[in-house]
Amino acid sequence: MIRRATAEDYVDVTKLMQKFAERIGSPHDLAFFGSAVENLVDNEVVLVSDTDDGVTGAILGKVVYDAMTDTEFLQEVAWYAEDNSGIFLLKAFIAEAREIGVASIYFSVLESAGERVHKVMSRLNFTPVERSYRLTL
Repeated sequence: MIRRATAEDYVDVTKLMQKFAERIGSPHDLAFFGSAVENLVDNEVVLVSDTDDGVTGAILGKVVYDAMTDTEFLQEVAWYAEDNSGIFLLKAFIAEAREIGVASIYFSVLESAGERVHKVMSRLNFTPVERSYRLTL
């Protein structure tokens, strides 16, 4: 079942974000993510996949004002699932964006995600807008 995260999910979502950070080469302890996850759950958009095995995936987003277009968009902050719930989280995220009335959704997809993820995004009518780069200092 995909649902909105609540305060009871802080620890589970924090653990998922820790695993995601490890995957992208940015490991941190749980305390590092704690307040950020709490703020997103309490004030923004965080959806979780809740199964018999517990919370197995999460998608986190933040509503951002775009001064260039005078609209708001939902910016994905993190998207990670340990099972096959990722696509269900994504579809629920789109529905949530429609529900809250933002003009668009912005996603960053890891280069390492593979072509499968890019094809899913395309099938769901996401279009490439720009490419992200990082310079580690």
